[in-house]
Amino acid sequence: MIPGMMGPMILAAVNGNPQRCALVQNSDETVINIIIADPLVDPAPEGCTIVGLPEDSPVSFGWIYNPDTGEFTDPNPPPVEGAT
Repeated sequence: MIPGMMGPMILAAVNGNPQRCALVQNSDETVINIIIADPLVDPAPEGCTIVGLPEDSPVSFGWIYNPDTGEFTDPNPPPVEGAT
């Protein structure tokens, strides 16, 4: 367990604006967890960033976050149908 990980979840419940968020490890911009938090208010654990996700977002563990564009990339995209 990541130290401080429960903090954002508890604070979001108190603040009343929780949403599904990616917990991104700053060293390599990899999603290390999906949590419920308020990314504008809740503190991230040391060495991490909390990034809000849309409700229909497919982002999951292992995806890569680009802080310059705010976009996530699936490192293992599904195969393209008809590709060889």
